[in-house]
Amino acid sequence: MRGSHRRRTAFSLIELTVVILILGIVAAVAQPRYAAALAAFRLDSAAQRVAQDLQWASTRARVSSKPVLIRFHDDAPEAFYRFDKLADPLNPAAAMNPADSSTWYTVDLTQEPYAVWLSANADLTFDIHGRCDQDALIVLSLGAESRTVRWNAASGELIIE
Repeated sequence: MRGSHRRRTAFSLIELTVVILILGIVAAVAQPRYAAALAAFRLDSAAQRVAQDLQWASTRARVSSKPVLIRFHDDAPEAFYRFDKLADPLNPAAAMNPADSSTWYTVDLTQEPYAVWLSANADLTFDIHGRCDQDALIVLSLGAESRTVRWNAASGELIIE
């Protein structure tokens, strides 16, 4: 049996170029959808966070029999809200100084994972019965997309739109 030479096959430069071109087209088509999905996820997550914090403030005011004040800061380049003289419930071991606002529970929505902009109509105070002193309108935006969190002071209803 004479040595049968098997010819090695490989991809040609043209074949590799075509495959890379097709992958580039697929990526170019998928990128806008990915960006839109990411923006929607960030807005939905931020809206849920704001809604949960409003509910927490109402509950905290009822349980502690002390008013809870939330201050919204939406002046460029900042977009955060802060609970006056309350420690971070997610980090109870952190030292909280009532005289130092930098130690109070603060949520910065411009940071990851949210990276959204915040606009609020006013600061909110929840009384000892957990009722808010006024209707709240909090708008979260990212590019052309937005979500609105509404608190109805009369009914205590919380709506995310």
